[in-house]
Amino acid sequence: MQNVTLYCMRFFHVLFLVILLQVGSCSGPGVRKDTNWSADTAAVNNMNDKVALQEITNSDSALKVVLRATALARKIDYPAGLAWALFQHGNLLYQKNRYDEAMDKYTAVLDLATHLNLVLLNADCLERMASVHLATDDPSLALKLYYDALVLYEKVADSLGIAKVYNILGVYKTDTKEYDSAKVYFAKAIAINEHTNQQGPLIENRGNLAYMYGRMGDLKKAERIFNELVEKLTFMKDSLSLPTTFFNLAELYQEKGKFDTALIFLDNALRIAEPVKDTVLLSTLYGNKGEIFLKTGESDSAFSYLTKSVACAQAINDVETEAQALFYLQQVDSAAGNYKKALKISKRITVLKDTNARRQLRNNLKNSELKYENNKRNNVIEHQQQKLESSESRRKWYSVLLVLSLVASVLIGIILVLDRKNHRKKKQIDQNLLLIKDLHIEKIRKDQEIDRLKMEKVEAELKSKERELIIIALEIEKRNEFLNDISKRFRDSLAGLPGSDLVAVINEIFTSIKGQMNVSGETDLFNQQFAGVHEKFHTNLKNAHPTLTKSELKFCAYLRLNVSGNQIASSLNITPDAVRKTRYRIRKKMALQPNDSLEDYLSKF
Repeated sequence: MQNVTLYCMRFFHVLFLVILLQVGSCSGPGVRKDTNWSADTAAVNNMNDKVALQEITNSDSALKVVLRATALARKIDYPAGLAWALFQHGNLLYQKNRYDEAMDKYTAVLDLATHLNLVLLNADCLERMASVHLATDDPSLALKLYYDALVLYEKVADSLGIAKVYNILGVYKTDTKEYDSAKVYFAKAIAINEHTNQQGPLIENRGNLAYMYGRMGDLKKAERIFNELVEKLTFMKDSLSLPTTFFNLAELYQEKGKFDTALIFLDNALRIAEPVKDTVLLSTLYGNKGEIFLKTGESDSAFSYLTKSVACAQAINDVETEAQALFYLQQVDSAAGNYKKALKISKRITVLKDTNARRQLRNNLKNSELKYENNKRNNVIEHQQQKLESSESRRKWYSVLLVLSLVASVLIGIILVLDRKNHRKKKQIDQNLLLIKDLHIEKIRKDQEIDRLKMEKVEAELKSKERELIIIALEIEKRNEFLNDISKRFRDSLAGLPGSDLVAVINEIFTSIKGQMNVSGETDLFNQQFAGVHEKFHTNLKNAHPTLTKSELKFCAYLRLNVSGNQIASSLNITPDAVRKTRYRIRKKMALQPNDSLEDYLSKF
């Protein structure tokens, strides 16, 4: 009978955790802080956030949104968005008690989160996987996963996740009768949730605290807390946590031997749980009600409710609940004289209790706790060392402590003297490491300064060469203007003189002037200097627009230097109207819109 009571209490504890964990965790993690989104990645994240924030109340509609987000994330190769979408999909499956399918999603998410170093998603996924194992009566593995999640929550300082795991550890300490430790964990969880005003987790914390008082034998205090929760949950119209609280009150009255009152509370819980088909809760409620009918001698009613409990437990693979219900069914069959059926049930119970997997998980449980404690101690030591190295005041305080330890070592003997020497050596090593780090930082700073000076020098040289290019262009402009002026004046002066020979000579002179204006070493110098400053300009522009001619490429070079249209006309010895036509022709070849600036477009090459 003692074993039966132990199974019952453990079963009640697991059920309470499963139902209340659904209140605060099925909606998934918070909204991501990624702001560097493209249009497609933003669409994926927006769909994930709508589901995570429960903006879509209908579960089927939410599932469709998650599937669209998953498909789009795979299409655009966005692994982070895919991980969040799969996580939300797993949560939706979890809410429908489809635990095997949910676990497949969480496993895929865990691989992606680990690969992408998404620490918070990794922690949330481990916590969800732990909840699945808890719901399927695998508390040992669930606790291991909670410890792994806690390490990650503490790494990113996620207070809500830490509070959630503290709550689980409080229940674990309660089951192992370490009540003082359990109170500490519950107090920490309550303090965090009160600070962040998380009502759902607070209700869970207080419910588990009442469970602890019940285990301690303080039934009055447990009953008082549960009644307070009933009033609050009724006011909040909370259909998830209220039936669980009714169940816990029923369990308290059952321990007092007040079976009629216990049945009233169980019926209240069933009226809420049956319409929503909460299989996890129903398996427990049916089993508990069947147990009470068995104790009161109502075998037929006990058989009916215990059979329902077995069916619900098998539907969600809840091994311990099934084993407990079968245990009471075995008593019903034994009392009815059906020993063959009772023996068959006994074999089934043995199979459920004694599996290799369960024994292996129990062996790993203590190792997981030790691993967590070691990781926590290492984190504390690392944090203290960082504070010691970064704070001058802390080093001074450390020196004071060292002096005090030296004085004490003289009083207590040679052993502490040796310890002091070892401590001094460690301090010297730390100081040397600090000096090395300071030198390394100084070297990096100097290298950065050198790089900055080099960049400034290169920029100055580029600006100087661009100024030279503009000067050359202006010189060409001035020379062409000068030659045009001479040509005009010479033509005007001799236009009225007779003689065909003279006209031929004049035309020959004009031709020479025009040739001088079109072929010049200054133009070649301009091209060489421009290629030196913008060496890939012509190549990149030609590759982007292969239909451009050489004269158009040269025209683009002048525009790249922000030379005015009149200056370009003078330098290239063309009319302003020709400049406008050339600009129009170039814009057409580049397919620029009317509002697009040709100069701004060329500055990109």
